[in-house]
Amino acid sequence: SIRPASHSSYLDRIEVSINGEPFKPYAGKLNFQEEGQYKIRFRAVDPVLNWSPVQTFKVFVDKKPPEAKVSWIGRTFKNGKATYVNPETKLTIVAEDALSGVFVNLLKKGDEPPRTIQKFHEFKTPGSYKIKVASVDRVGNQSSWEELDFIVDNGAPVSKHKLSGQTHVRENKHYVNFGTQIIIEGEDADSGVKFLQYKINNGPIAVYKEPVSISGSIAVVKYRAVDNVGNIEEWKQFTLYQDSKGPEIKITKSGKYEAVGGNIYARPGFSIRAELHDSESEVSEQVVSLKDGKAEKTQKQSFSFDEPGKYMFELRSSDHVGNWTEASPMSIVIDNTAPASSLQASGQLIEKGGVFLSGIPNQIDISAKDEDVGVSHIEFSYDGKKFSRLAAPVDLATWQSKRNTLYFRSVDRLGYV
Repeated sequence: SIRPASHSSYLDRIEVSINGEPFKPYAGKLNFQEEGQYKIRFRAVDPVLNWSPVQTFKVFVDKKPPEAKVSWIGRTFKNGKATYVNPETKLTIVAEDALSGVFVNLLKKGDEPPRTIQKFHEFKTPGSYKIKVASVDRVGNQSSWEELDFIVDNGAPVSKHKLSGQTHVRENKHYVNFGTQIIIEGEDADSGVKFLQYKINNGPIAVYKEPVSISGSIAVVKYRAVDNVGNIEEWKQFTLYQDSKGPEIKITKSGKYEAVGGNIYARPGFSIRAELHDSESEVSEQVVSLKDGKAEKTQKQSFSFDEPGKYMFELRSSDHVGNWTEASPMSIVIDNTAPASSLQASGQLIEKGGVFLSGIPNQIDISAKDEDVGVSHIEFSYDGKKFSRLAAPVDLATWQSKRNTLYFRSVDRLGYV
């Protein structure tokens, strides 16, 4: 509004000009609906046409709310629709307003009235939260409420261990045999276990990824779990005593074979030779299982596999003081089957009189399948004698002769064609 500073009784009228427009009589109020900058000039005149000096001021109408960005500083974890945060993690609101500037940030919990917060806010109490946040600029424009659902997780995970192998407890001492492994498991009711850690004796702290084998006469093992928002369990500890060494077993494989996916694929005649040695109480006995889990004592050192089929080779030996050594089990598949090949064309092939007709462009690709050891490579030939490895589909447009005979075959990893 514009009003006279003094002697209003002598005022005839006030005139205003907005953004360079001609002066018009002032009606008592200026209202600006559109956002932007306005240059306002005004003047007054009395009944005898004495004019006041023209005065000027500017108004910037701000109708845009601030742009607010909400993020977390610290450890968080998102699992599906659930977001977990550490009690030390801070919620931060970074708001920007290019016009009047940010005045305040608001936070609202449930039906509670909104309250102002600073750029950072912490949630120390564990539990589930459902909040809304918004920002307000200096002329009262408020951004839309942004809803946040999250869970504050301050509970440490819980871990446990178990042993895989032969063990024995005597006089509160836990004895293990060579090859015994430690398996560590963890669970967390909230954000879940992120990783497990362990250390043996004075060794470094390592991340647990797979069962851990014990070496040395005494092993002091510590382990703990860490969840996805950084809560750490207190170290747990136990001690293992290794009861000397059992016999040494040396396995030698002979024949054509390939190790694939945990299995040993071999041609008939594949053999395993087991050499046993114990430098202390000497070898007492050995037990072998070749198929169907049936174990029997044996003095044999060489085992041959001639018939096609699947075998599970297991061998263990003990010394005279009862220390057993077990060789790594081997899943053996005796394979005498060649792979199967098939041909596919990218374009149409029409058979006529025993000959396939094709237009150009067209490419012929060859695929192969082997249910056992797997395919090594595919070969092709135009004379049935000199074969080359197939590296890419055969492009008919590259043929110099219009007619060719294409021979193809596949070779598995054991050399069967």
